[in-house]
This record gives sequence, structure tokens and C-alpha cells, in this order.
Amino acid sequence: MVPRKLVAHLLRLLPVMLLPILLAPALVFLLQRGGTPVYQSYATIWVQDPAGIQQPSLNVENSFLTPAQRQASVLNDLLQTDGFRMQIAELVGIISVPEGAATPGTSSGTQGPGLGSATPVASATPPSAASFLTSSQRERVFHLIGRSVAVGANGSNLLAITTSYSDPETAKALGDATIAAYDSRLQSEAQRQTVITSDYLSSQLVVAQEELTNRQNALQAFIQANPGVNLAVGSVEYRGLAAQVEAQLAIVNGLQSAIQGNQFNSVSITQGLAARFSVLDHPRVADHPIQESRIQQLMMPIGAMMVMVLLAAGYLLVVYRADHSVLSTEDLRGLDVRFLGYAPKLKRDRRQWRLSFRRDRGHARRAAASFASREAV
Repeated sequence: MVPRKLVAHLLRLLPVMLLPILLAPALVFLLQRGGTPVYQSYATIWVQDPAGIQQPSLNVENSFLTPAQRQASVLNDLLQTDGFRMQIAELVGIISVPEGAATPGTSSGTQGPGLGSATPVASATPPSAASFLTSSQRERVFHLIGRSVAVGANGSNLLAITTSYSDPETAKALGDATIAAYDSRLQSEAQRQTVITSDYLSSQLVVAQEELTNRQNALQAFIQANPGVNLAVGSVEYRGLAAQVEAQLAIVNGLQSAIQGNQFNSVSITQGLAARFSVLDHPRVADHPIQESRIQQLMMPIGAMMVMVLLAAGYLLVVYRADHSVLSTEDLRGLDVRFLGYAPKLKRDRRQWRLSFRRDRGHARRAAASFASREAV
């Protein structure tokens, strides 16, 4: 059973509670409609399994992932790094090197003894625009790129890149910059692995050639020490030395073939990456901003209304629990007092109904409290 005092407070506070419940959704809806328009640009790319940039750990590969999902995983991992996002921002032009700024860690010139002019000191690498940003600026750019670029698989071999921004030209530039930065990272990673492989094979070839020379010298020394040995038939020791020379020669030839194959791969690396990462639909400038669906437009106002309803219910509960006045016999339940009778209901004055209502209500409360506080004789 609902307490009468709770219903009384509900009816008395109903206008106050309904006002924020109705105004909050309307305000949220107006703010949502008056926000900055967002433009989107899309790019579709035909991809195959990434070469060299993502190798399965422990030689275990997930066969359930498609090439597009693997490429999307690699690109999303790169988008989590600060360097890749700064590279995209620099390609778009969101950040740039200040005019006249020197490369960090270098001086603009040196003054020689007895010379009236300065000699410039050249930097090994050009200055990066991100190096001139403060920590707060770098963090804002990092979050901006993270909100603006989204990557996902759109099929077995189709990779979708979606970029969003308040300016349609910038949205398109973000898509082009993401593709260019990823393609550059693929090429640099493939070239780096090619160089590492070439260095490793070259060092192994040097060791193998030295071992081949030693075994050939051992075989030649045996022949010179045993001139009477029939080489056609040969002894057991001779056949063993000859087999060792042939085995080591096969290792040297295999390393030389591997080096030649690695050199061929380094030459054709651009064509190979183009076959694995081919842009089918380039980003375009959006003609109009994106339109939210009816459900998306109503989600925020409905959420604001539910929050205000909860707040109004909490406010009503606090007011009800804080009111210790006695209005009826229900308020005397749980108290160790005896009930003597009812307070008379005073007749209202129709001409001054507001004043009389307030006076009667106060008199009734005082009378009920006086009856409740008396003890039976």
C-alpha cells in the first residue's frame, strides 16, 4: 500500500519534478542538432596476407582469419602507436615544422677562429613536426587521429578505411595519409627485413667459405702426404675428406642462391607490395555531412529523460523520508503511543481557498501532533 504522505508529496512536487524531466530531453536534442557537422570519407583496398610485417608467433597461424582481417589487425596495431599517428597528422598538415626552426639537437652554425661568417651544420635527418609539439599538444593530436580514423575488414580481401572530420577536405586527406603512411611502413619494414636477411646470409657465407677452404686444404694436404694413393679407388680417409668438401660446397652454393633470391626480392619489393595492397576506391570528398538515424537521434534524449526521472524519484524519496510530520494514523504506526481520536477537518473558505487551505492544513497537523503526544489515562 502506498503511504498517503508519499502521494501527498508527489502531488505537491509534481510540477517541480516534471519541469526538468521535460526540459532535459529537449535541451539535449537541441544541442545534438546544433553540433558540428561531421563528414566521412571511405577507401576500399584489395589486400592479401601481409608480407614480412606480421609473422605468426611460434609458427602457429590462425586459419580462421581472412587476409583482410590480418591486414586490419596490423593497421589497427600501428594506429595505437604515437609515431604512426604523428606521421598521419604531418602528412595531412595538422602539424608542421615551424618556419625557421632548427632541428632538435643541432646548432644553426659554428663560429671558427678568425672567421666572420658562420658555417652551417647539416643534420643527418630532417626535423620531425611532432618533435616541436608540447606534451599536451601531442596528446590532443594523438586523440584526434584516433577518433578520426577507423579500419575494418569488409570481406575476405577487402579492407575498409573510414575517416571522419568536420571538414570534408581534411577527411579525404586523412584517408590518403593513412594509406600513404601504411604503404610507407610496409615498404620500410620489408626493406629492413631484407637488409637483415642479407646481412645474416652474408655473415653465414663468410663462415661457410672459410670452412670450405679449411676442408679443401685438409684434402690437398692428404693428397700431398700420400702421393702413392690411388685416387680412383682412394682410402677411407680420402673418401671422408672428399665427402666433407662436397657437403660444405653444397652449403656455400645454397647460401649464395639464398643471397641472390634475397637480392631479387629487394628489387621486386615494390611490385610485390602493390599486388598485396592495391587501392580500389580512393577517398573522396563528401558532399554532405553524415546523418544520424532516428534511433541514434532519440537515444540521447531518452537517456537524459531516464536520468532525470531517477533524480526526481530520488528527490521525492528524500523529501518523504525527511518529513516527520503527522497527518494520519499511518504516521503513528511504529510509535509507542495510543490513538485518542481524529482532528476535525475545518471547512474551507471558498473565497480565500488558498489561505484557508494552508491555515487548515497547519491546524490539522498541530492538532494531530497534540493528540499523538498524549498518553491514555
